[in-house]
Amino acid sequence: MKWGWLTLVFLLVCACKTNESCRAAKECGTRGRCTADYGSCVATSDADCKRSTLCLEHGRCTLRDGECQN
Repeated sequence: MKWGWLTLVFLLVCACKTNESCRAAKECGTRGRCTADYGSCVATSDADCKRSTLCLEHGRCTLRDGECQN
């Protein structure tokens, strides 16, 4: 029973994020977090940052240290 719950939690946390779901998520458009990585949406390239309002409105179009920055 213990392993069943752990497996269920793992699947719910990790399996739900895909690149497609991240690109459709609000945080892609606002923060450039458009790529799936271990269950989270993260920015992994300048292209991710350039998709965001951070780039358009604040000039944060370059990826540095995992965040879109000037």
